[in-house]
Amino acid sequence: MTTELVTVSDARKNGALVYINEGYLNPSTPLYRTEVTAIILDVKNDCHKISGKLMLKREVVDRVGEACAISYVPSGCRTWTETRDDSAGKRTVFISEQQGKMRLPDGSYRTGSVQAYEFDPNLRAMLDFGITEWNEQTKQQQKEGKPLAKMAMEYSKFGRQRAETGARLRVVKELTGMPTAFELAEAGKPLVFSRVVQNTDYLLKTPEGRLLAAAQATGTQDVIKDLYGRQALPGQGGEAEGEPRNVTEKNPGGDQNPAGADLAKEAAGEDWGDLEREGAGDEFQELTISLEQYLSTYRERLDVDYRGKNGTVNPYRLARAEFENPEATAETRRLMIGRINNLLKSTEAS
Repeated sequence: MTTELVTVSDARKNGALVYINEGYLNPSTPLYRTEVTAIILDVKNDCHKISGKLMLKREVVDRVGEACAISYVPSGCRTWTETRDDSAGKRTVFISEQQGKMRLPDGSYRTGSVQAYEFDPNLRAMLDFGITEWNEQTKQQQKEGKPLAKMAMEYSKFGRQRAETGARLRVVKELTGMPTAFELAEAGKPLVFSRVVQNTDYLLKTPEGRLLAAAQATGTQDVIKDLYGRQALPGQGGEAEGEPRNVTEKNPGGDQNPAGADLAKEAAGEDWGDLEREGAGDEFQELTISLEQYLSTYRERLDVDYRGKNGTVNPYRLARAEFENPEATAETRRLMIGRINNLLKSTEAS
């Protein structure tokens, strides 16, 4: 399995299977941008062959989820087992429920419904063998050198994973339209998806981008709109008349008092010896926002073990440790971001 960034037009020219909502290709706010990714399968290693069709393995399903910016809702995900004893014999059946959400062009999320999938090892083996009844005689029938009972036992070892994969495939189908299984002729074609990611260039290079990022991260969009007007947040639209909201207030006598009646008292009570110039910590905050965006946007490329001079190195874990370090400084942030940039450039060139 390989992945690569592509354009929709090029993908279609190459006969790819495109699972993209065209409306998601143009985010409604500059805070976000769209990435289009093609996943090319290694049919032999990336798929399970079930009833003459191909079903993606767990790691491929998770890669598809990343390509679509799908995350899973913990409260909607669970896996359990049930014991059954009927015409398919006594066995353990694995059942999983999964629920996903996908980021939309405006930065909000579309949450799907809970999707369930049941994996029954005995029934799956019986389907493979073309057998309709489980008994002492049929359990000994062989296919590819393995008896039915042994095949079912092998399926049972990975039953929990297969149940979770099946449920996640249904989540992907609901949110993207991709089928849960492919015909043999389809599996060799690239699978193309899109995801909405934060526009790190916009965040770092424009003051309004930093304002909007901070507002969304802290959940204070409404506060900023009330103070400065809707036009303060890009992509949020202006006031009804297209003019900034006048936040000056009038006292009962009708005179304007922009700072508020108690401003002088408030200033008098402040210990001015402890004051810091406003914006003095902006650089560290900007670098922190930048590092967070790198961790989110490039996790797939960073969360890989590389061989270094002093042993194995995982850039994502190192960057995450820097992000969570309470003693980090602007200098350590800058060094880490520089290392990430160098790695991304080198991997693009290779």
